[in-house]
Amino acid sequence: MKTNYGDYMITEPIDCNEELKRISGADYELCTALLTMLLREDHFSNGSFDRRFADGQVLPVLMRMKDVLSVGV
Repeated sequence: MKTNYGDYMITEPIDCNEELKRISGADYELCTALLTMLLREDHFSNGSFDRRFADGQVLPVLMRMKDVLSVGV
């Protein structure tokens, strides 16, 4: 979790759909901020994380994190 996740975002107010378009070039820190963003969104809009997961929007963030970590090994 990033308590300062907003510092990593480029939209104001935060637009989750736009921010998620940044996954392909994201480093590990941005991926962590994106996951935090999705969890915070769910806090304010119950069920949004489940919907995004079902729509295939969460797994790409996790896969990018895995890819970034594997390059460092």
